[in-house]
Formats: sequence, C-alpha cells, structure tokens
Amino acid sequence: MRKAVRIGVKSPYPFYMPKDLVDEGFVGDTDMVADAKTVTIFHPKANIEEISESLKIVLRDICLRRGKIIKFEEEDIEKK
Repeated sequence: MRKAVRIGVKSPYPFYMPKDLVDEGFVGDTDMVADAKTVTIFHPKANIEEISESLKIVLRDICLRRGKIIKFEEEDIEKK
C-alpha cells in the first residue's frame, strides 16, 4: 500500500497520517525507525515476526514497482 504523508515544520501538526491508516490503528504512541533514506512506522500491536514479514512484503512491492526481482533467504535474517 502506498500512501502520501504531509510533513511540514510550519504546520501545527508536523506529520499528517491519512485517516484510513489511523482507522487501522496507527494512532497514539508508535515506534518508528529511520535511516538516511527511509522511515518505517510500526503498528503499536505488531510483534517482531509480523514486522519482519511486513517489511519483506514492502521490499517486494518496491522491487516490483522498479522492475527488479529479489529472493529472500532465511539465513540472511539474524534471529536473536
């Protein structure tokens, strides 16, 4: 799923989350991880297995949109 968000420092609400995502439960305190290129917001009730599977789906979707093929190997995922 691709959604647009609005981020603005002059806005009273610097980050706008689309209503349909708020309706899905993305509201209140959530965890977020960012690096130099992406931001990932985790659903407040998601466990680590759900987050991992979701990230795989998102990566596949991005690759399909850009015409690339990827393969996941379980050994590549460090389990702790």
